[in-house]
Amino acid sequence: MSALAIFRERTQKFRDWTGLAAAELPTTWHDVVRTRSVTILFAMFVAASGAFGTARITPDVRYPILAMLTVLGIAIDLGITVAVKRWIRFKLPSVGTVFSMLIVLACIIFLCWAVARVFEGSRGTPPLSDFALPVLVFSGFAAAAGRAGALFRPPLKARGGSQPGFLDRLPRSIQSAEIVAVEGEDHYVRVHTSLGRHLLLMRFGDALGELKMLDGLQTHRSWWVAKSAVTAVKRGNGRATLKLANGLEAPVSRRYTQRLRESGWY
Repeated sequence: MSALAIFRERTQKFRDWTGLAAAELPTTWHDVVRTRSVTILFAMFVAASGAFGTARITPDVRYPILAMLTVLGIAIDLGITVAVKRWIRFKLPSVGTVFSMLIVLACIIFLCWAVARVFEGSRGTPPLSDFALPVLVFSGFAAAAGRAGALFRPPLKARGGSQPGFLDRLPRSIQSAEIVAVEGEDHYVRVHTSLGRHLLLMRFGDALGELKMLDGLQTHRSWWVAKSAVTAVKRGNGRATLKLANGLEAPVSRRYTQRLRESGWY
């Protein structure tokens, strides 16, 4: 194995992490406005009106503090959401979402309390419980904005106004690679290629629609496999598993077994 291959293998987890984090980040100013505008506007409203007891703080201090808390809150939300999705597997995606939300809220409440304690001291700082309501209201507006942005997100367009192919969504460094398999993970798809893996923020169903141009089939509710990548078929307990060229094994559910046989896969 070459030094480059060893390096790629040892840094795969880190690259998966950064890929997942990058997928969560807005990629254009339109994305920033769509996903964070309500959060930013609400922070400005709190700063201007002195809501939630912030009126006792002078404006020259109040505005920078709320701006800092908003940025840190967004960063905490992103970091914890990525960490939970990357390292903790839940059978139901909704459970993971609730778990992430509770951790994020707890961290932001503690952050607000800690900042207040730094500026006001131990005697002038309200109890930790007093920060719960403002954070819940603030987070509720942010969550509603994010949900609305996801619902009304326009489809990705390629140059010239045409719909992009699946390969166009991948980084340029691996667009020339052969796609081995695509694995659905909650709101993401993990693309396995001959040059490594990459995470994309898109639904598995949408990915299947863009993969129709390639020679492959869905083998499982969350797996699509390229026919040319299959090197062997392993059977056991009434089920089949496809061995792929990169060493990966893809499951075959009973629902798709007949279709694969009719297509001459095995």
